[in-house]
Amino acid sequence: MLFVNVPKYKNGRRSYGFYVRFPFQKFSYHLIGRYIFKNYEDEFGKSNKNLETAKKFFTKRRKLGKFLSKTWNRGIIEALSIQCPEQLKGVEFIEVAPYLMKEDYLAQVAEEAFVESLIWRNPKAFSKDGKKTLKIINQNIIITESGNNQLLNAFLSVAPIPNHPFNAERLLQHLIKFPMPKRDSWWSTFLHYQYGEQGTVDRLLQWSWSDHEKKHINDESTFLTSIALSWFLTTSNRFVRDKATKGLVSLLQNRIHLLPKLLEKFKDINDTYVAERLYAVAYGCVLRNHKNKENLKVLSEWIYENIFKDNKPPVHILLRDYARGVIEIALRRGVKLKIKKNNINPPYKSEWPKTIPSKKELKKKYYPEDFFKDKTKERGFLSIWVSVMSSGDFARYVIGTNHQTCEWSGRKLASSEPNRKKLLEKFKEKLSTKQKELLEKATNPFFGINLSEMFKHIKVFDPSTENKLSEEEIKQQEIEEKKKQQKAFIEFEKSLQEGS
Repeated sequence: MLFVNVPKYKNGRRSYGFYVRFPFQKFSYHLIGRYIFKNYEDEFGKSNKNLETAKKFFTKRRKLGKFLSKTWNRGIIEALSIQCPEQLKGVEFIEVAPYLMKEDYLAQVAEEAFVESLIWRNPKAFSKDGKKTLKIINQNIIITESGNNQLLNAFLSVAPIPNHPFNAERLLQHLIKFPMPKRDSWWSTFLHYQYGEQGTVDRLLQWSWSDHEKKHINDESTFLTSIALSWFLTTSNRFVRDKATKGLVSLLQNRIHLLPKLLEKFKDINDTYVAERLYAVAYGCVLRNHKNKENLKVLSEWIYENIFKDNKPPVHILLRDYARGVIEIALRRGVKLKIKKNNINPPYKSEWPKTIPSKKELKKKYYPEDFFKDKTKERGFLSIWVSVMSSGDFARYVIGTNHQTCEWSGRKLASSEPNRKKLLEKFKEKLSTKQKELLEKATNPFFGINLSEMFKHIKVFDPSTENKLSEEEIKQQEIEEKKKQQKAFIEFEKSLQEGS
C-alpha cells in the first residue's frame, strides 16, 4: 500500500473528505526532497549547482524558505541534509540555508539533521578536503556535550564503511594524537556513559561478539571494525573493555592475517593497557584457530621483530606473556620461525627506570593536603592515591597481608575437596579424655549445663511485661561469653602443646 485515505475531522466530528497520506513517512520526505531538487534543476539548470545559486534557491524570502523555517518541518530538513551534499557535490544544507541556525529550535534540528546525514548520505558526498564539514563540526556540533555524543555515535556508525571520510581510520588519526589523560577525559567517559543505552556502542559490542555468521563481511570492513573496537579498550569500564576484547577475538580468530596490520596501527599507542589487550586478542585468536599455520608464522615473526628481537620487550608483564604465548603456540605446532628462542624468555635486558620516586615525593604531588578543606579540589588524585597506596583496587596483593586475599587454601587444585567432618573425627580420636573435654568446652556454648533440668524451670511469660535488657547489657554479655570461649581455646591449645 503506497497511499492511504485518512478521514477529516473538525471539532472532534467527522467532516467531509479525506487526507491522502503516504504511510512510509521518511520515504515521503525524501520524495519531497527529490522533487525540490528537480525544481532547482528546472529553474537554474543541472550545470549550475553551486553554493551561491543554491543560497538564492533556498533563501528565506522565497516560499520554500518560509516553509522550511516552520518548526514542524523537521523531516524535510533531515532529508535535504542528506540530499543536498549528494546533489551539490559536498555542499552542506546548513550552508545553503544559514537562517536555520538563527533560531534555537531550528538550529538544534539543523545540527542534528547534519550529524545524522553523515551516516546516511553517499560516502562520496563530501567536499574533497572535508574542510567544510569539519568547520561545521568544530563551530556548531562539538561545542555541546549532546552534540559531541551524537557526533561520536555517528562516527562509530560509519566506522566499518570502506572509503568513508569519517570511518575508523579517521577516528584513529583523531584519537591517537591526544595525550592519554586528555583523551580519557572525553572519549573513555563517552564509552562509559553510552554503554547500556542501546546505541552504537552496544550494537558494535553485541554484533562483534555474537554468533552471527561474518564470513560475508569483507576484510576491509572487518579491519575497520577492529580498529573501532580497539579504541573501546581505553575505558576503565570493565564490561566495555572485556566485551570489546572478546568481540575482537570473535572477529579475527578466522582472519589471523589482519592481526599484524592491527598491531602495527597501535604500535605507538600511548596507552599500554590498549597494547596489552591487543596482544591478548592475538593470543586468544591463535589459541582458537588451529589450522592457519601460514598466517600464524607471519604473526609470530612480526611479534618477535617488534617485541623480542633485541631482548628488550616493553616493561609490561602481561603484554610480554601474551606476546610470548603466540610465539610458543607457533613453535608447539611445528611452525618454523626465523627467531632466536632465547630472546623470548626471561631474563630480559629491558632497562630498569633510572629514577624511582619515593613515597614522600609521590605524596607531595598526588596527595592534596588541603583536600579536606576543599573536597572538590584534586579529588581524582586522592582517589588514585588511596587505590594504589592504601587498600584500593591496585594495592599490594600479598598473601596474608591483604584483607581481600587473607584466606587461602593449602589444597592443590587437582586434589579432591576434603571431608571436614571426617577430618575432625580423626582429630578427636587422637585426643586424650581431658583434651576432648577442653575442646568441647571451647566449642559448645551449652557445655556443663543440664538441659533437662533447665527445661523444667522454663515458664511462659508475656514479653510486654518482661524486663528487657538494654543494648549495653546485651553487648557486655556477648563480650563475657567471647572471653570465656577464648580462655577455653587457650587451655585446649596449651594441652596440645603439652601432649606433643
